[in-house]
Amino acid sequence: MIVRHEKFNSGWIGLAVELTASDIERMIKKLSDLKDGRLQHFHWRTDDFSKNEGVADVEFSLGTHAGHGNMEIE
Repeated sequence: MIVRHEKFNSGWIGLAVELTASDIERMIKKLSDLKDGRLQHFHWRTDDFSKNEGVADVEFSLGTHAGHGNMEIE
């Protein structure tokens, strides 16, 4: 998996995530476990802190908000 971030002049950031077929299978399993309550959360993490900046951690958890979140899947 490769994750890159882009900083915009507005202060917002974008993430680009490049997954292999194996990464997708593992992600599907983790999301299924999360949905079914077998996990409370899971992470994408890096172990390479050799660069000045980057994405260190992304946490996934099952939301309990009934309303609209602040992002959507398109």
